[in-house]
Amino acid sequence: MLDVIGPSGIAGQLARMPDVVARLLAEHVPDRKGRCRGCGFPGTGTPHVPSPCALWLVAEAASRIARHGHDGSRPMAEALTRRLVPRLPGRAG
Repeated sequence: MLDVIGPSGIAGQLARMPDVVARLLAEHVPDRKGRCRGCGFPGTGTPHVPSPCALWLVAEAASRIARHGHDGSRPMAEALTRRLVPRLPGRAG
């Protein structure tokens, strides 16, 4: 399984880039309808992804890794998995 939010995964790599993490956290915030402002329909910029989006979750994990050396959150891993794993026909959840 791909380690996305752990210290050896994408978040761990992002943790070494505090400017990138700060920008992702600043740009991927919810609008008044609870949609991510940073994730828009291609070509329109209209937010359509529920917040928090996958990029925000990875950036938040990177921020935690930078501060504490680990992401420290099983719920965050579960939330990210729900965002990244497509819903398959006949699969509950």
